[in-house]
Amino acid sequence: MRKDDVGDLPIDCIGMLKGKTVTTLVDEDSFEFSSQTGQDIPKAVTGGKNVIFYGAPGTGKSYGIKYFIRENGLPDYDPKVGNPLVFRVTLHPEYDYSDLVGQLRPSVKENGRVTYELAPGVFTSALKKAVENPDKHVFLIMEEMSRSNVAAVFGDLFQLLDRDATGRSQYSINNELLANKVFGIGPDQANDFPVFLPSNLTIIGTVNTNDQNVFVMDTAFKRRFLWKYVSTNIDLAHFTNNAKIEIATNYSIDWAVFYQSLNHFIVADLGLAEDKQIGPYFINFQDEGKVDENGQPVLVDRKQATELVRDKLLQYLWEDVAKVAQNTFVDKKLFDDQKISCFADLYDKFGHEQVFSKEFVDELGIKVAKVKKEADFEHAEN
Repeated sequence: MRKDDVGDLPIDCIGMLKGKTVTTLVDEDSFEFSSQTGQDIPKAVTGGKNVIFYGAPGTGKSYGIKYFIRENGLPDYDPKVGNPLVFRVTLHPEYDYSDLVGQLRPSVKENGRVTYELAPGVFTSALKKAVENPDKHVFLIMEEMSRSNVAAVFGDLFQLLDRDATGRSQYSINNELLANKVFGIGPDQANDFPVFLPSNLTIIGTVNTNDQNVFVMDTAFKRRFLWKYVSTNIDLAHFTNNAKIEIATNYSIDWAVFYQSLNHFIVADLGLAEDKQIGPYFINFQDEGKVDENGQPVLVDRKQATELVRDKLLQYLWEDVAKVAQNTFVDKKLFDDQKISCFADLYDKFGHEQVFSKEFVDELGIKVAKVKKEADFEHAEN
């Protein structure tokens, strides 16, 4: 079958084209070669979906994606090594449709002549990989989605996000670039060829809840994704990022107790929204990737952990929590006004003097007592 005949194909068929000849004709339901070729191809996998992991910063959203991919088609996936079936991109305020789909870029030929060729974006590359490998799961990861104008980034691709029970797009679009780069359809037939998301392509996004005011996602976009909340809560018995920090001289405390007390105080006492909370991995206390004989991470010492909290957390608490709380009608404060009048005071005194308010110190005491009681109870049961 020649490429010129593609326009007569029904929409529920996929044309996999090479050069000018249709070498593969795949039925949507069976994904087997047509009788014209007399050959079989592997069964196509299904279950493609659109998923967004969201929560406070430091909850481990990106880390959790690794396990999601392992459980949904690639059991050996390792983000440190990468995988040809996994595509990853981080969005930002300047990211646009041409970055996602493709754009013209100059190319210098051997004779020195400069031509402009279309360089495919990450979406086009992921879609092409999925179409060419219908029997394998393919993943497109889009980090920090709320930091871009997703309506502008997706453009006409928005229509493809509605999926049927198998994971295939319910509605197709006409897109000359994708028809050509992904399916090999020539310009003369591109406007008649349906472009869609196949059932083996999963789109995964991440969103920090405290970044949602950067670019607001509209309801129509949100409803086309499954939203999986990543909680700030932890299983303390298996939490390995629990360094000792010193918030004042002779006053040391576990990071888990500190950050959970802080989260409770932010919502219950300061009256702020949950998006101002922090996750257990807001700070990574692992000592340069070191592990002990049991394979568990080795954490930095108390002095280094305290410095990490000072350098990575205090500015956030000062700018995004304490200052915002001043605009509420709550009279409680996070820091001690008698000792702390500016950020320089906070930075210099943290770890040496008690910089937190009495209300928050009391909250820490309550949490410490609760953790100790639970530990004693578990020990008695064992």
